[in-house]
Amino acid sequence: IDVSSGGNIQGAKITLYDGYQVPLSAEINKETRMKTGAVGLIKTAEQAEEILQKGEADLIVVAREILRNPYLAVENSFPGKGKCYFPPKYERAKI
Repeated sequence: IDVSSGGNIQGAKITLYDGYQVPLSAEINKETRMKTGAVGLIKTAEQAEEILQKGEADLIVVAREILRNPYLAVENSFPGKGKCYFPPKYERAKI
């Protein structure tokens, strides 16, 4: 289940903070034992990994941050020496 509180109602007051939708995902996961996807200002690979390790979600859905930085996953594979697809035309930029 892709878990989101919506936020598409005119005038809804939603307090925004990093990972603000994650508690909803964790609660649904806990109560139903269904696999959940967390959203809501997940901005770093470290934040995403922490959510997964805590069992608050089974999948991380990164939206706005991918618009800001389409290579978020690629960049964050380097510190752990992980293998990740890197577009051939950008091979020279690889660190």
